[in-house]
Amino acid sequence: MNILFITLTRLYNNTTAGGELYLLDLIQGLSKLKVTPYLLFPDSRNKSNLYVRKYDSKGEYKEYEFKGNSIEDNFSKIIERFNIDIVHFQHFQTLPLSLMKITKDLNKKLVLTVHDYFLWCDNFFLLSPLKGAQFSFCLFEEDETLCAECLKKSKGIWELIYKQTWNGEKYSKDYVAERRRSISNILANSDLIISPTEYVRDSFLGIYPSINSDRMVVLEYGLNKNFKNRHRYPHKYPNNLKVAFLGGFKYEKGSIYFNELLETIKDKSIEFYIIGKLETSLKTQDFSNLKIIGQYKREEIGDILFQEGIDLIVLLSPCAETFSYTLSESIMNGIPVIATDIGALRERVSKQGTGFLVPYENPVPRTLKLLEDIVINPQILEIFKKNCFEAAMSFKDINTMVSEYLDLYKKISEA
Repeated sequence: MNILFITLTRLYNNTTAGGELYLLDLIQGLSKLKVTPYLLFPDSRNKSNLYVRKYDSKGEYKEYEFKGNSIEDNFSKIIERFNIDIVHFQHFQTLPLSLMKITKDLNKKLVLTVHDYFLWCDNFFLLSPLKGAQFSFCLFEEDETLCAECLKKSKGIWELIYKQTWNGEKYSKDYVAERRRSISNILANSDLIISPTEYVRDSFLGIYPSINSDRMVVLEYGLNKNFKNRHRYPHKYPNNLKVAFLGGFKYEKGSIYFNELLETIKDKSIEFYIIGKLETSLKTQDFSNLKIIGQYKREEIGDILFQEGIDLIVLLSPCAETFSYTLSESIMNGIPVIATDIGALRERVSKQGTGFLVPYENPVPRTLKLLEDIVINPQILEIFKKNCFEAAMSFKDINTMVSEYLDLYKKISEA
């Protein structure tokens, strides 16, 4: 079985991005099971040029370049040359939707994984500039006129998050409507659509009635469960409460709200940490109660959290996360969270009882009150630590995830 995975960039072993970690684990796992995985990604300078990696049973690869033709021609040649059976699109941005149509025209199985909301909107975090000074999650706005207006005004959010120029002039009501009609047709004809959480599945079934619900399944990301049992740190009360921002420090992950916490809380009984790459600027000028650890490798995160004695992690994303690796890392290391009440964060935290939920549109006031209460009564975290340990035991490991994918690939191949 030859499977071609479509993504946007090279996969690096030192990545910390959730979607890339999952794809690396999946490809390396499948390569050991008599499956030949291929990875396709576009040239960052010329999107018509495509690169393909062919992985062997050891997870090593040989890379090929296809150029000199249109992206559609190059894509068709790749399908033919490597005798691809299944094309699995992981990301879609910068790639033409025509590639998915070509997949079906060539009688190949089409699989899509929903890691974000690009299949609903070009502004794929769905953060809208229409509701005020700050960008807010649009809750899958369906009014095409409003959507076109939002996209025309999205220059600020695009440059802030995506670090790219933005041409809002091309957007119109007709553009939005036609794009959604095309994607609705693609989804209706897909052999399999994979979602990492129930929230994402329910959302897409709601906005695209054309989807055959039997063909849209939930498969959580598999995780490395070789973690150390640290769910019960030695009691160190009444020492300072140590609160961390975990993951890339950027807008869509809640950096704006963490900055507010830093500017508001001057109580030395609360110490703040940033464990992740700084991708947006810090507003504070006072670093007396802030320690910046910086970017980490996933195999290091348990040791970092334990050595620093982190008590609580804040995940204040303003948009609806589709899974959240950082939530998994928090839970597996026995650390409760304060998370925004939307998307996968709401689904997973409420289901597993691993922390507190705060409003996603303005989380800071409630977060401040929670931190004040925890400083006074830190023992309140103990029940959440216990829940973290129990939740971590139920997490799917990488091998199980790979086996489940292989079963699904075999099923659609035989259909």
